[in-house]
Amino acid sequence: MLNKYISCILEFIPNAVYGTISADDQRLSSIVNLLNQEEYKEFNKYKTGSFFVFGIPIDDEALWFWNHVNEKRYLTANHILESTIVELSNQFPDSRIRSIDRISNNKIAQVELAELAGIGTRGWNNLLLHPEYGAYLQLATIVTLDKYSEKEYSTSLVENICIKCGNCIDACPVNAISETEFIAYRCSSVVASPEKVKSKAVAVTTNSYIECRACIDSCPIGLNIEKLNEWKR
Repeated sequence: MLNKYISCILEFIPNAVYGTISADDQRLSSIVNLLNQEEYKEFNKYKTGSFFVFGIPIDDEALWFWNHVNEKRYLTANHILESTIVELSNQFPDSRIRSIDRISNNKIAQVELAELAGIGTRGWNNLLLHPEYGAYLQLATIVTLDKYSEKEYSTSLVENICIKCGNCIDACPVNAISETEFIAYRCSSVVASPEKVKSKAVAVTTNSYIECRACIDSCPIGLNIEKLNEWKR
């Protein structure tokens, strides 16, 4: 069944990255502890199923635009991810596919799930680093009743992708990053959100913005950043 998921995802995201985790994986225990009773009850319906984590590489600047329409803001890449989940749900109704964000009310970090699924490892900037795309990824996770074959779908990474260069520490405009901790509230003061335009936003059009990503642009892992910044010229 997961091969069918992959085929569907690749129709929306031809260069998607993906990985899976069994819902009964013991490494998920600390994550599940974040859920309240009602959320855990919903999560428990999938205990014999799987998590399927997938990401869209930001290899086109337009995917990084935050668009403001009718008092709502959305990231183009996230819109594609959400549309993909809707299509998966429609194509495979018996699998009872749901977004993990819907079940957990956004309590479960996509980065942590992506690490467990073997897609990449966390950098000092608290973002997932992928060997090919660096931090230029947006992630989504679905839960499904379908079980996967661990040998076929496990892509566990054994080494840390972050090279500890410190570029992200120097680049952060609010000193949110250090070698020992990531200060989330500082990052949140400038990083993009669905609620409002932040102070570091750069307007592309009247209703489209690129927001703070200093730590991503400074990271030497993955994509050629010059290619992404061609829109500025």
